[in-house]
Amino acid sequence: MKVKETLKTVLLVLLMVCAVYLSYATWFFDDPGITERLKSALPFSSTANSYTISGGDFADAAIPSAISIKAGYGRYGAEYDSAALSAAFSTVSPYLVEALGSAKNGVTVTDAEWREALSGEGIFFDYRGTIPADTLSAFLSADIMHDHSASARFLMLSAKPDSLVFLYMTDGNSASVKRFETAVASADIMNAINGFSPNGAYFAFESNTENRLFCETLLIPKTNEFPVYHIETPSFFSETDTSETILRGFGFNPNTVESYTDRTGARVFVSGLETLQLGLNGELVYENPEGNSTVDDGLRPLEQALSLANQIYSALGCTTKPYICDFYAENGGSVALFGLSCDSIALSDGDSDYFVRAEFNENGVLVRFHLKAVTLVKTAETSSPLSDELALIAAADEHGALELRLPVDDSVSVARWTIISR
Repeated sequence: MKVKETLKTVLLVLLMVCAVYLSYATWFFDDPGITERLKSALPFSSTANSYTISGGDFADAAIPSAISIKAGYGRYGAEYDSAALSAAFSTVSPYLVEALGSAKNGVTVTDAEWREALSGEGIFFDYRGTIPADTLSAFLSADIMHDHSASARFLMLSAKPDSLVFLYMTDGNSASVKRFETAVASADIMNAINGFSPNGAYFAFESNTENRLFCETLLIPKTNEFPVYHIETPSFFSETDTSETILRGFGFNPNTVESYTDRTGARVFVSGLETLQLGLNGELVYENPEGNSTVDDGLRPLEQALSLANQIYSALGCTTKPYICDFYAENGGSVALFGLSCDSIALSDGDSDYFVRAEFNENGVLVRFHLKAVTLVKTAETSSPLSDELALIAAADEHGALELRLPVDDSVSVARWTIISR
């Protein structure tokens, strides 16, 4: 009995010493490695002073900006409506998961075959930006697609009677489309989507109006009014926790990091050659010229950039959410671009839809991160954009996709139809 009591006492003392030393190291050393090594030595997990970015839940990033479902002769569409999109996606996402996990034998198809697939029965997804197929698979917890050249801007699960479903997917940033064989049975999809009532949705090329719009432009007859938004620039310093959360996200210890105010009024935090600038105009700029990683979250570059963007906008209490615009190789490394949306409508800032740019070196280390923070607040007013038919007629001579956008280059934002090129 005395031996057991002695062992208990020794163990308690050891735990207390480790806890005290961990607190001391966290407070006085700007070295995440010390903290992580100590935490791994303790018989419990502590995240109070974690320097790694939480992987977070990427499920929202897997929800497309538009869904079209056709069973029989009518088509149901969901677009610019977060609730409708989430409800529809929860029903059809299991089939997308199965299709991505079983896709094989990809071949490039003609425009005629692509339009025939769009007009036929099945499920269409528009992701607004270009998401690599393996990343979308990871977001959906699906088996990773083997064809890494494929990307998810537009996808179509084409269901034909008494056959397996074909998965059509845009190929990289080009306008070509690939068709994949899948293990999904058409009958299973048809049973799932028969409950969706048609709401008049149609693709631009199916209209009687001569136009040059991309064939994937989905239009839904609407009588709905949209909110008028007041545009605000959130402050990085409205709450102490806000700036501390952002600092930790980039691997800075808020208790020890040095800082100064530059001539623009921006607060600049410095750790070695790494800098993090938080501006009064809502701009954040992180630079890591040496390419040394102080953040090890186990995420790949695109997921790390999205996690960081989500963390920052959430800490600022923004109503806007980031979505993936593009991810591509550059100078031996890679670049991730993100847009913002509010109530499922994308924001536009002048000529650009990009609000976040993340640059990684050849080792996958974040070397630069530029973010513009903006939040939209609903006013008591509402607005009604042109009807889809009138907008389609007005855009007859344009080349691109016809989409609603919320411009943020003024103090007030009203949804308006915009031609988006690719």
